[in-house]
Amino acid sequence: MATNSNFFNSSKEIANKYIQNILFVDDEIFSLDKTDNSLDGNELINIFSKAKKLCALNQPRYQGDLENIIELAKKADITVLDWKIDIEQNSHESINEEEDEEEYDPRGVFTLKLIQKIMNEQPNCLKLIMVYTGETNLEAILDKIKKTLEHKGCNDFEKSTENTLSNSSIKIIVRGKPYLASTLKHNANLKEWIVTYECLPDFLLTEFTKMTEGLISNVVLNAITSIRSNSSKLLNIYNKSMDPAFLAHRALLPIMDEASELLKESISTSIRAIFDYEEIESMCNIEHINNWIDDKISEQKILNIGNNSINIGGNELKIWQKKGFEVMCQETSNKASHNQNQNISKTQIDKYIENSLVDNISYYFSPIQMEDIDELFSTLTHHKSNYMVPSYTPTLSLGSVIKEEKSKNYWLCIQQRCDCVRIRDDEERRFLFLPLKKVEKTKKFTFIGIENNLLIRLLLNDKTYNVRTIKFKSTLNGKVVSVMSNGKYTFTPVYSSCEHSSYNSEIDGNFIWIMDIKDSHAQRIANNFAAKLARVGLDESEWLRRKREKK
Repeated sequence: MATNSNFFNSSKEIANKYIQNILFVDDEIFSLDKTDNSLDGNELINIFSKAKKLCALNQPRYQGDLENIIELAKKADITVLDWKIDIEQNSHESINEEEDEEEYDPRGVFTLKLIQKIMNEQPNCLKLIMVYTGETNLEAILDKIKKTLEHKGCNDFEKSTENTLSNSSIKIIVRGKPYLASTLKHNANLKEWIVTYECLPDFLLTEFTKMTEGLISNVVLNAITSIRSNSSKLLNIYNKSMDPAFLAHRALLPIMDEASELLKESISTSIRAIFDYEEIESMCNIEHINNWIDDKISEQKILNIGNNSINIGGNELKIWQKKGFEVMCQETSNKASHNQNQNISKTQIDKYIENSLVDNISYYFSPIQMEDIDELFSTLTHHKSNYMVPSYTPTLSLGSVIKEEKSKNYWLCIQQRCDCVRIRDDEERRFLFLPLKKVEKTKKFTFIGIENNLLIRLLLNDKTYNVRTIKFKSTLNGKVVSVMSNGKYTFTPVYSSCEHSSYNSEIDGNFIWIMDIKDSHAQRIANNFAAKLARVGLDESEWLRRKREKK
């Protein structure tokens, strides 16, 4: 991976603005003896302060410190762990359940527990973990971490040529402390694993950038950095002196609980305003796109339009991104026509755009072959439940996608949000649903769903005669809240008011929550359905109708 390209350097600048703090966990941070395994805390603080980063030092003493360190690691941008953390044992604590106390070896025991805990407590979160040690068997440590993770069921970690372990979200690096240099002076290969204190800030920044250098991830990092830098301003604007005005607004509302929704919407629009003024989208403008193409695309690919072929390389992709597909084809074919008598007509281009382009367009922008990349990107634009936290339990509301446990039919809730709340405990409320049908890849579909970590294509049937009402009772705080059953969130209905149609079979069992789609997309579906209800049917001159509708 090139770390000196224009795109990598701009990505590094963005990552540098994002990274604020680094957590070091070591049992010899404040040791006066300078051994191979000790860590000079004062030196680290000075070096990272020059890099304008907060350096947090933690020296654990007991096994019970594990939970405190986990909470710190959740807040840290980067976590650095020692491999040999020798800690005292409380009388009521077991050092190692599988080993005798006399045989206890502190190498890796505490560190492996920390790594596993970080992974379990923050699943699917991007994390950089560095094991910074004075041990000499650096490669064996990396292998030990890999085997331990595989034993715990984490089989997706790969060992790279850069002597790191990584999967889609976590990267684990093993490197040697400075005092190890004299010990490894005759081992040229392992000597390269040593990172001095002076090099640590840039080394960690570079490794983090390798995880995040992308057009989309750069925009996200820029967005998070903008929120961080404006957090004090937000707190000052939404300050405690506004409480009486908020309470007055709430007191005047006919439905008082809606006041909190207004406050949430106001804060959301304020954050959006920050994004607008900070111009976070500039991180994926045409200049950055061209740099990305230069950095990522090295091979040419063939694009076939009719009997003609176009070589698609970096220059063609740049024209495509700046001027569009049609101009790229015309300019490329005009060049080729001088030598190969090739010329692609506008009719051929239009036909290709209509019939073939969408199905394989990402292929030309992919450095490596990636399956389902378009489907996954579409979930970013449509799915709300991507951001669900472990403490949240799904509720039935506008945009909820559920599946009948027995019949396997899918349904989309189109009940307005205000009618999904404030349900009395003894009230049975009808919820409106439109049917969704699972279809094959070759068929038309409405949006992509995720069920059991697999992508599925769902087709909406919004015919007015297919609408279904199902009654539910409030389960918590005036809402229909799901219950965990057999590892799945489920809703228990009262009964269905529908008796006919293939979609409206008698209910036999619960409904399984699948996902929530974003509010705006769910609202659009509900609005389109309402428009169908409001359409006017009338008789008129057939000649006039055909003339009006003729293209």
